[in-house]
Amino acid sequence: MAKCDETRITEKRYYAISPQLFTADGLTDGTITVADTFCWKVGMCVTLVSDTVAPYKVKIKAILSETIIKVGEVNTPIYKGLDVSALIVADNAMIGLPDDHHNNKRPTIDLYEIWRQVYEEEPTVAVRSHLVDWLGRSYCAENPLPVDATIVVPPGGQDVNVRDENGDPFTTLNPLPVEVAGTLVSVPKAIRISVPLANTEYSYTFTTATRRFKFRVEAGGAKARIAWATGDTATDYWDVSAGSYYEDQDLDLTAGVTIYYRLTKSNQTVQIQYWE
Repeated sequence: MAKCDETRITEKRYYAISPQLFTADGLTDGTITVADTFCWKVGMCVTLVSDTVAPYKVKIKAILSETIIKVGEVNTPIYKGLDVSALIVADNAMIGLPDDHHNNKRPTIDLYEIWRQVYEEEPTVAVRSHLVDWLGRSYCAENPLPVDATIVVPPGGQDVNVRDENGDPFTTLNPLPVEVAGTLVSVPKAIRISVPLANTEYSYTFTTATRRFKFRVEAGGAKARIAWATGDTATDYWDVSAGSYYEDQDLDLTAGVTIYYRLTKSNQTVQIQYWE
């Protein structure tokens, strides 16, 4: 995923964003898929382009997930999408935010609309105040608040990390168990797998108790392909761009599931984090 500590917004305008390739062909309802939607905001006037389609401006209508954006014409209602099926991966379809003062201007929000957004509906009658993640999803048992827990002792001693049952320190990727609504969030498990050869299919089989997992390439800028059947990493696969991760949750793996993957570079390491 994109770096969360990067500055994306000034007081009145967005910083330019370099063109980002589609990871799936555009759809007739305005849906486009990219490796990571972290830097994109609803209301941005962005540019779409490919090898066969000239650049044209659209407005982001919704951020639907970590990878899916919906766009429409600039001066149309927020719910109305635009046919972008002419933009396909094979033609290097891209979305970008050019370095243009007019295009990058942040939308103006009426003061009354701001209050409406934070007002809890009847019968609770309250100004809402609770934490959400960058996609607006409430933190809960299935979406735990990331915690980086470190105990710092006084001068003369040394830093001591709080560790899990396997002796690994709690970090953002290995969060501290959090009690939410009376349910203890399970501590995820993590493994690192060496991948010596590029463009060669490897596999990993999850335990039948697995409910959720994340997959990424540790370092080196390698891209990955993920598939669910032998040989499909060459034909029917899902791209995982360098620096991002793939995630599945609410899984039923009681029959056992094997994930197949291949990387674009040799001598890499794959990280898999999973919850049981």
